[in-house]
Amino acid sequence: MSAASEPRPEPQPDLPADLHETLAEVVSQYYLEGRDQGAIAQNLSVSRSTVSRMISKARALGIVEIRVNRPLPPDEGLQQQLVERFGLTGALVLAGGRTRSGLLQRVAAMAAQHVETQLPDDATIAISWGTSIAATVDALRGDLRHGVTVVQMIGATGSLNPDVDGAELARKMARRLGGRFVTLNAPLLLDDADLARALLRQRSVAEVLDQAAAAQMALIGLGAMDPSVSSLLRAGFASEALLERATRAGTVGDAAGHLLDADGATAHSDLSERIVRLDEERLRAIPHVVAVAVGLAKVDIVRAALRSGLVHVLATDADTARAVLDV
Repeated sequence: MSAASEPRPEPQPDLPADLHETLAEVVSQYYLEGRDQGAIAQNLSVSRSTVSRMISKARALGIVEIRVNRPLPPDEGLQQQLVERFGLTGALVLAGGRTRSGLLQRVAAMAAQHVETQLPDDATIAISWGTSIAATVDALRGDLRHGVTVVQMIGATGSLNPDVDGAELARKMARRLGGRFVTLNAPLLLDDADLARALLRQRSVAEVLDQAAAAQMALIGLGAMDPSVSSLLRAGFASEALLERATRAGTVGDAAGHLLDADGATAHSDLSERIVRLDEERLRAIPHVVAVAVGLAKVDIVRAALRSGLVHVLATDADTARAVLDV
């Protein structure tokens, strides 16, 4: 278990303070003061190409972040239908438009706004992992709060894509909210069920999951078995053969590591008992569980998760919502 507090802004690791300051000054002049690269180059007595490289480096290091504030119109009719059909506390449905570019980012922005308005000071939020959660964390505006704790509720150590790893997302969310984070030092998937059960009994793992269980809110992704969108496959946790076996056993996807069948019941397979995550009973006890899922490939798992009763608030797009309701 590890915990840390991180005030914003956060210094870049292994980046000398003088270089950090120089890069920050360059991008401040370029983005905030509207100076062109030639003028900045002359001021610093460097070439224009050097300034261009410095701006690119600052963006890559996260010293400057560019956010495009596109409208987030809700489809209130679909939201109401989802609430009534599945007994949800709420729904966030991005209305359809002429373009689908940045669809996940816009739905994630809706989810981020919900988290920021509903998460009180001194609260604990448990988070899973994956592309949707990463997009939601990135969309947080960074309004500072007091005493917020972000807890990783599902193993992820060893992911081939650290940007969607639960530990990295917990760290980044805590930095955005001005709080602290607690990571789960465990892989998501073990080689067999006995190993998973033994790891869950380890005090360092059990204590983190106890903190996750005490959360006032959880932010989770919904993973499909379709190899084209499977985060488990992309991250290297599962093979196509393993996903196929789970599908044959009736699994349509997972909610925070819990495999579900089409009716929302727990789906049992050789995969389900090998995942390290907060157990289903305690996940159900968290009073405010927000799920983020976008795209028609997620329809089956979205519908299953809503039927399961694990989810209180769904953030999705209009096409996905219509398909979920069309049964």
